[in-house]
Amino acid sequence: VLYISGSASTLTVTGGKYEDNDAKVGGALWISGIEGASISGATFKNNEATSTDGGAIYLNATRVEITDSTFEANRAKNHGGAIALFKTVANLNASPLVVSSMVPFEYTGRPFTKV
Repeated sequence: VLYISGSASTLTVTGGKYEDNDAKVGGALWISGIEGASISGATFKNNEATSTDGGAIYLNATRVEITDSTFEANRAKNHGGAIALFKTVANLNASPLVVSSMVPFEYTGRPFTKV
């Protein structure tokens, strides 16, 4: 759905429903090189990364905070059924971050600890 790339820029996603999307990488969002990204109050459902990683979101070289969002039934061919992180600093707020997918978080092939 969205590919966002930049240097020293910011991105804010507030609300919205991202459902039934597919892409080779990051079924709904592929965010790369953003200095300050914020995702809040969004729903990611039934999205798919058909070739590699990040069923709902693929994050590369990005600093991100995700709060009050829902991830349901997202899938990826390789890693990160909901979110794939690569060279990324992430703050995942569990109140209320709802995840329901086969492989919810993955970081370069190793499981990512949910906060």
